[in-house]
Amino acid sequence: MAVAGIMAIDKNRSHSVKRIVFNNVAVDETGQFQQCRIANQTQGAFYGSSHAEVAGTVEQSNMVGGFGAKLQDCQTVRFKLWI
Repeated sequence: MAVAGIMAIDKNRSHSVKRIVFNNVAVDETGQFQQCRIANQTQGAFYGSSHAEVAGTVEQSNMVGGFGAKLQDCQTVRFKLWI
């Protein structure tokens, strides 16, 4: 899972970190996911009738934020992360 488009909400501009990546995040049968390591974790779930929406939280490199995304076509998911 890669999250880009990171916004620093306290400065109302793009964050200096451009992308956060989590590898091999497993999704369970209910659409929930969680990956926890010290100072490097994410959790969330897929929502909607076709599971075309996702929301959750991330913590990495001393940043904590929430994200949301919606499937725009068969291959594109746009994430937005607020730190």
